[in-house]
Amino acid sequence: MAQFQQWRLDTVLIDKLCQHYHTLLEAEEMGNLQTLKEIMDSAVRVGFMMLDDGAYRLLPAVHRYLDLFQELAQARRSEPDDGLDDETEEDAF
Repeated sequence: MAQFQQWRLDTVLIDKLCQHYHTLLEAEEMGNLQTLKEIMDSAVRVGFMMLDDGAYRLLPAVHRYLDLFQELAQARRSEPDDGLDDETEEDAF
């Protein structure tokens, strides 16, 4: 998996991939450079890739969920206290 992180998907490589796999990408409605960049930008936003000096890099799976965990933790901290005492499972029965 570490080798995937070393791959640099820059504009030159993406353009070569577009040319080489044009028919396949066209069938999936990803046949131009702009569309592929939009998809990769989306992958950056959800944690599958990172953008580094104009080149995309794949991230390991753990990064995909880190932002979600941080968001959930922040939401939990910012929830208003309802004034009720926290009950344990034993107290509830």
